[in-house]
Amino acid sequence: MKKSRLFIVLTALSGLLITSCDNYQNPSNVEFEVSDLGEVNIHSQIQDQLLNSDDPDQFVYNYAYPNNQKAVESNSFPNSFTINYTINSNNKVKPRKVYVYVGESEIMNNYMKFEGSMESADIYNLKAHTTYYYQVVAHYISDFASEVHSFTVTTPKVRNIFVEGVENCRDLGGWDIGENRTYKQGLIYRTGQFNYGGAHNTYECAPTKEGIKTLKEQLKVKTEIDLREVRSDYSVDEVNGITSSPLGKDVKYISAPMLYRNTDIFENKYNKDSLKIFFEALADESNYPIAFHCLRGTDRTGGLAYVIGALVGMAPEDLMLDYLFSNLAAIGSVVRKFSIDGKYVAGIEEAEGTSYAEKAKNYLLSKVEITSQTIDKIIDILVD
Repeated sequence: MKKSRLFIVLTALSGLLITSCDNYQNPSNVEFEVSDLGEVNIHSQIQDQLLNSDDPDQFVYNYAYPNNQKAVESNSFPNSFTINYTINSNNKVKPRKVYVYVGESEIMNNYMKFEGSMESADIYNLKAHTTYYYQVVAHYISDFASEVHSFTVTTPKVRNIFVEGVENCRDLGGWDIGENRTYKQGLIYRTGQFNYGGAHNTYECAPTKEGIKTLKEQLKVKTEIDLREVRSDYSVDEVNGITSSPLGKDVKYISAPMLYRNTDIFENKYNKDSLKIFFEALADESNYPIAFHCLRGTDRTGGLAYVIGALVGMAPEDLMLDYLFSNLAAIGSVVRKFSIDGKYVAGIEEAEGTSYAEKAKNYLLSKVEITSQTIDKIIDILVD
């Protein structure tokens, strides 16, 4: 009796396996119909309003405190876009998985991979003012791919980025720096922190598993530079005791702890060694792509992003726009133009030089114990 039941069970399982294999036989022909995106803008309406405002400093104040009530909504993420498609095979079997590959080359040799449903896929984290190529790939036993299509990102300024669990993430590159030069995208990112910081740091920001996947697989982050304050006696410990990157052991972790607390990060003696560590890390090409952060990614991170942008040739008004863009994230307060005007902004303006970039270089040389060659190397890495 027991043998008979076992035989029946095994026979049933065998039938299921045969049916399963039959269902996933390769079709001999697969046809695709894929939607055309044309031109897209990665910015939301509120982001465009800030970037095109006649008075962006007043705009962020009105945004942060509408009707004298503090805003808590996050609007720092970019738009995502849906690619729709239909997939028809001659054997009428649905693919096991469907992916959309999106890359900057028509030969699709370097791409981002997005898993979709049977009808559509959402894509995000696109570069500013860039033409992309994409194709739909249906996975049966083998892969079948559609023709390659293209679309163009028309956004001319900030490349803001979606990392699940992290606020205030964006690429430093992508801005117009004139003279037929390009501030390269995909090399250096500014973000909020990557782990919860414990008793001395109550800011709730840390990437989820999917966020870590985005940072490592999409953005290809190789190095994390952590600006959060930690002291040898742990009287202040914003990092919650970590000594390696929360993104994983394969990501290089550089601790460059800096004190802020409404002071000028370049004037504070506590930051002297860390500032040198930070800029020397930027001069090492093997560290890229780099993500650097403090807690919220606004003050220490914002100051360093401003100076780096000035070095590579960004206009002062664009540097201020990037600084103020942090207000669209859920940072818990508002940062204003006056927050940095009397600090490194004034320092750069008062430095010697015939251009803002030259002034920024001389300012940095006066504040940080690095060489002119180190600064030139950073510029060479970040500018085409």
